[in-house]
Amino acid sequence: MKMRNQNKDLLTLKVEIVDNGNTSIYQEIALLVDKPDYLKLIDKVREEYSIDEVAPAKGDFSFLLNLFDPSKEGEINLKKYKSLDKFKELLPKEFANVLSFAKDAIEPLRVQAEAVLICFEFGRPYYFVPIVLQSIMYGITDIDWLQRTQAVVQDQDYAGHRFNEINIPQIVIEMSPYSTYNDIKQAIRDSKKIFKEDLRFKYLGTKPDYHEEIRKYRYWYWERVAGKKFSEIAKDWNASQEKKGFIDNTIDIDVINAVKTYKDLLQL
Repeated sequence: MKMRNQNKDLLTLKVEIVDNGNTSIYQEIALLVDKPDYLKLIDKVREEYSIDEVAPAKGDFSFLLNLFDPSKEGEINLKKYKSLDKFKELLPKEFANVLSFAKDAIEPLRVQAEAVLICFEFGRPYYFVPIVLQSIMYGITDIDWLQRTQAVVQDQDYAGHRFNEINIPQIVIEMSPYSTYNDIKQAIRDSKKIFKEDLRFKYLGTKPDYHEEIRKYRYWYWERVAGKKFSEIAKDWNASQEKKGFIDNTIDIDVINAVKTYKDLLQL
């Protein structure tokens, strides 16, 4: 009975993913937002910020932050985070910066600090902050908001924005009009080496293997959380594929193995 109740709670907390077809990014997001501990933690954050129900997803990052009240000052409940000592040990400067927004800070800044703490808690890079805030405020995440690799112009406005952020280290590859593809390839190789050797990135979680069928695994995982039997999931899946004009002979063991694989991935 206890397990059923836990699953029921998870179902009410499930975060939907707006999919643009990029399987790699879909997997990266899914393996964070489906973690039971993540879902429970963001629910706690919603409770602390009096978010009784998620808002309709719209607008950009600035619009999302404007949903929080700048007239409200308060304090972050740090007790809900388990990795603060590790954060302080690996990233003392960034830890001190985040803590400066943990007390007597306006709500939009506090919630950004919460998102950074959540990224660290689950071993995710800084670029996950928009995804974390989306899942808290909307209960939906958009793949297009996960900018893990991008080209930006570092002008004065950008510098002012970057150095006033609540952040944790990232690696930036700088280039000029004279940079070659070989230069960029070497810079990527150098970056990979930094990720492995620089202790500041030791908090990052293990990179999982890529799974082409991750959407199916996720779907079956949540069907199982909903209480369906493996045989029922397989039968319903085959029927749904037949309606689309495909023949799929999924059997119980396929679902069992896929759900186990997905649960293992959620542990990374």
